[in-house]
Amino acid sequence: MQRTVKEYLWGYEDPILNILKKQLPQLVSNDQVSVFASVVNEAQYETILINNGVGFDINHTERIDNVGKIERFNFSTNLSIWSNKYANMINGTDSTIWHPDARKDELIYTFMNDICRSVYLKFNQTRQNSFDISTYQYTLPNDVFANSSDNEGFCLNSSTSDKIQQLKCLPSGLFSLSSCIH
Repeated sequence: MQRTVKEYLWGYEDPILNILKKQLPQLVSNDQVSVFASVVNEAQYETILINNGVGFDINHTERIDNVGKIERFNFSTNLSIWSNKYANMINGTDSTIWHPDARKDELIYTFMNDICRSVYLKFNQTRQNSFDISTYQYTLPNDVFANSSDNEGFCLNSSTSDKIQQLKCLPSGLFSLSSCIH
């Protein structure tokens, strides 16, 4: 099957996904393949309220650790697309800024709106930048996308004939965006 660059970037209807959408609607909700269309279509509607470090946060506490923290995403303090309250939590910053005086032993949380979830970073190493200033490097650990009880809220839900919900968890390292991409 040949496709143009424009089709890959902005979308085309995939015949295989079209069949799967009809056969397995609980797993495949979209028959469009695109790199940018959903990102561009959704981005214009996103509103993020970020703590700027001036005054108090929504809990009426004044803490320097809250600088950059997302207080609301699209006017809400949590998401409603995943299967439990923990998966729907909006934790951390948008990753453009973090609070000062980060420690090596703390987890740095960031909300990634492109994948509709919060992730965390762990300290990896101390590095020297181009001005010879020591900086901390944090990286995404493998267990963020592990098939584990910590991630069960991100598993796919599918109804069986007797209406019992079964969680369909993907293997470690994989993460379904089907609940996130509209």
